Amino acid sequence: MLNNSALNLQNWASSPFRLENVKTEDDEGANLITNALQVHKSVLSNTTLVHFLLDLEDRYGSKSAFNKMANLTALATKPSTTSLREWVLIGLHDLLCNDFVTNAEISKQSLCGDKHRCGWIALLEFKRKVRS
Repeated sequence: MLNNSALNLQNWASSPFRLENVKTEDDEGANLITNALQVHKSVLSNTTLVHFLLDLEDRYGSKSAFNKMANLTALATKPSTTSLREWVLIGLHDLLCNDFVTNAEISKQSLCGDKHRCGWIALLEFKRKVRS
């Protein structure tokens, strides 16, 4: 059922009513659908990632850091490959489980960083490249 819904959303997103041209208050809705499709394609279709996300949900319940679309979107779009995406989530899971970072400290800004600070995603990607 989820796959059919995702396909229907994909068909709607690629319709002639181009989501990029929406310039009203529907921008948030269009972006939400686009982000949801990206999260489904990049994160929720990967069983390894789903395993770690479910474990975090078991630990923190609805307060899990990855129970937010913004954080899932960052995880889906920032790492360039599937293996890096897995590495980043496993690293974040490890940091959370060993109390190096708290669940409340994980946000879109802390994941992505800004022009003054490196985000968790970039830091963990760098660690992976250094270890390779």
